Amino acid sequence: IGGHGERRAEDSRHASSPILKARRAGRMAVAWVTSASMAIWTRAHSSERESKIVN
Repeated sequence: IGGHGERRAEDSRHASSPILKARRAGRMAVAWVTSASMAIWTRAHSSERESKIVN
């Protein structure tokens, strides 16, 4: 438990570093792009299926 607390204190101390901020921002961007592309991909496939049904 003590080690975990120390690690958390270390994380908060390093949180202000620009490298960590950039890394976190990059991870957020990757997650956003992934979810967005997945949504577009599923939408494209669903519309494709619908057009096949209509035709």
